[in-house]
Amino acid sequence: MSHAARHEQLLQTALRIVREERADKLTLGYLASAAGVSKPVAYDHFGTRSDLLIELYRRIDTDRVNAFRDAMAQDERSIGETAGRLAEAYIRCASDTTDEFHTVGAALAGDEKRQ
Repeated sequence: MSHAARHEQLLQTALRIVREERADKLTLGYLASAAGVSKPVAYDHFGTRSDLLIELYRRIDTDRVNAFRDAMAQDERSIGETAGRLAEAYIRCASDTTDEFHTVGAALAGDEKRQ
């Protein structure tokens, strides 16, 4: 597996861990085990738990921005249609990742290394 593909696999596994087991369970060692790789592989990709949380937080945020951008990139529309598409994109993002977004954010806020 390429470095980029492994990195993506680890991020997706981290997101699943946060979604199903909460952020306090997410350590690099646990991530490695859940992804079926050795601990050095996880450390090579993220360095520290804080770095992993930051990247995961950015990923979720980027996915939200892209959803809004995609919703707005489609054909011309009225103000009402624009508002409707923005609202729909927001609700879709909120229902998909809000819990993970806030969970990861809270874990970062409580991270002693990031204070």
